[in-house]
Amino acid sequence: MFAAALVGTSRSAALACLIGITLAASEAKLGPLVQRVSKQNRRRNKVKRQRRFGTEVEAASTAAAQIKTLIDSLSRCQQSLDCDIATEEERTRCSDDSDPAYSVFARSLIPRRDNVAATIAILQARLSKTQLLTSTGIGSVPEQLLPA
Repeated sequence: MFAAALVGTSRSAALACLIGITLAASEAKLGPLVQRVSKQNRRRNKVKRQRRFGTEVEAASTAAAQIKTLIDSLSRCQQSLDCDIATEEERTRCSDDSDPAYSVFARSLIPRRDNVAATIAILQARLSKTQLLTSTGIGSVPEQLLPA
């Protein structure tokens, strides 16, 4: 019956058509079973999405620890840039950045150092907000979660 309808089509198109017909027939037979399984999956997903008590405080304390680590790293980077600028000024014996003889290398490092300092200031503001959240958490002990 289907072979007469598929005359003149390619093998892959004919096979796809037959598979589609077979799948449609099997879905009709398995419809209630598929619906039952999908309801069970939805119930399982609801259980997985339940919130745990104190998760926000734990996430905030983890974020605070990460921000502290980043601030420490950027502070070391800023100190390194300060040292490089001082070394270059000492090498060229010119410490006035408005002087035309001032080192191009040192002149390029100054904006980098300033950007790092601005980033540190922003991160410290974010850290204070995060620490405020962890200190107001009910039933939490943020001192134990944050490294000293």
